[in-house]
Amino acid sequence: MKEGKCEIVPERLEAVVGYKVIKAYDYEASGISYRLIPQMEMVSFYMLISKKKSYSKELHKMINEGIHHFYQTGKDKALLKKYYILNFQR
Repeated sequence: MKEGKCEIVPERLEAVVGYKVIKAYDYEASGISYRLIPQMEMVSFYMLISKKKSYSKELHKMINEGIHHFYQTGKDKALLKKYYILNFQR
């Protein structure tokens, strides 16, 4: 590290970008930047659906179809660009 510089690693980029999106804190205006770590594995996201609900299987199917459509149409890339997550690769 160089004098006058501080390196931090937030656990989730989404949290930092979220502050900018809701206009709570603009990290870029403060001179803060980020870089993705190429060798770092992606963190998976999990969603739980209760099996006790009568609609749980249909909900599971709808979510899976929506995610598949999201990736197939390229909407994932547009969303990443919109929220300043550039050069992201799955």
